Amino acid sequence: MARNKTKKPVYKRFWFWTILILAMLVIGNFGDKGSTEQTESTSNSEQAASEESESKEEVEASTKEKGEKESTEKGSEKASKEKKEENNTITTSQKNAVQEAEDYLEFSAFSREGLLNQLSSEAGSGYPLEDAEYAVDQLNVDWNEQAVKSAENYMEVSAFSEQELKQQLTSDAGEGFTEEQAQYAIDQIDFSKEETVSEESSEESSADSSESESDMTTSQKNALQEAESYLEYTAFSKLGLIDQLSSDYGSGYPREDAEFAVNQLDVNWNEQAVKSAESYLEYSSFSESGLKQQLTSDAGEKFTEKQAQYAVEQMNFGGNESSSDESSDEDGSSDGSMTKSKQNAVAQAESYLEFSAFSKKGLVQQLSSDAGSGYPREDAEFAVNQLDVNWNEQAVKSAESYLDTMSFSRDGLIQQLSSDAGSGFTREQAEYAADQVGL
Repeated sequence: MARNKTKKPVYKRFWFWTILILAMLVIGNFGDKGSTEQTESTSNSEQAASEESESKEEVEASTKEKGEKESTEKGSEKASKEKKEENNTITTSQKNAVQEAEDYLEFSAFSREGLLNQLSSEAGSGYPLEDAEYAVDQLNVDWNEQAVKSAENYMEVSAFSEQELKQQLTSDAGEGFTEEQAQYAIDQIDFSKEETVSEESSEESSADSSESESDMTTSQKNALQEAESYLEYTAFSKLGLIDQLSSDYGSGYPREDAEFAVNQLDVNWNEQAVKSAESYLEYSSFSESGLKQQLTSDAGEKFTEKQAQYAVEQMNFGGNESSSDESSDEDGSSDGSMTKSKQNAVAQAESYLEFSAFSKKGLVQQLSSDAGSGYPREDAEFAVNQLDVNWNEQAVKSAESYLDTMSFSRDGLIQQLSSDAGSGFTREQAEYAADQVGL
């Protein structure tokens, strides 16, 4: 009997495992493919989102850039349009005024006010004032620096104290800068700067001669230069020159700089007194005492007594001078000549009568008194005797003058005209005047 063959379990069969392995491989392959596809799908999704975001950003950036570009172009176009419109509104006169203002500033320094005047005045360019103002307003100018340039120009050609320079820079007749601009300019100029000079000192300052050769400040140098300039054109006493240099109505230097400058000068003050005396006598008549008073007084020239006396002595008041006028005593005699003192007395008597009414006695008193002209009494009497005067008419003029200022009775007016404390007319002359004025 045949033996039955025992069957192997399926899992022990070769084909089972072969099939199983193949099946697992197939399943695994499908799983990897799905995972890959999912990964690729996720990656593609992310990439698409990224690309979409980037595209969106690019679009936004492009839009923004385009907007900015358009905005810039519009702004530029607007500015260009405004500029074009502005250029269209500028008149030819304004355009020319701007050009001329720039030209002026290339060759000289101006204040704003000065440049306006130069552009608009008839002596300048003659533009309408509004066009001149428009032109100046277009300029980019530092007026402080213009003031400095102007100050430097002045200092190059002339001597100035700080006060004089500031006045020159600010005055309407000068440059027209503001006080602040002028002060800024002055602050840039070192008036205390020391400069070496070699001028010889005067006799009065010989003890300090070494100082004149040492360093002096710009202010002292300018004061010295200006002192020399003054003496070229007129006569001064030493004190008068110091006052001229240091006073507010003069040059305005510090007093010590003015004194320093005058002490450097080699001046003969006696000769200055003579020149001053001659100048006075050219334009007016003086007695010796009147001229001396004028030369020595604080209100006059401030020479010393000795200097004034020296000058008066050179005037030859006692010398005879021929005269074309007939000279006579009270009896009518004449000698054909008179001293300078008498000649001056005659001239001054005539001058007095041009401006006021005098009696003969009153005019002699005016010419000879210390409070008057100070001529010697005999010269005053001589001068009055030379005059061709109607004393009655002088009395009338005097009476009218009195009545212009106050009221008089007939007797009161006659008393005022004839008394020694009044006008000194004779009784007859006074009564004649009262008759003429209706009293």
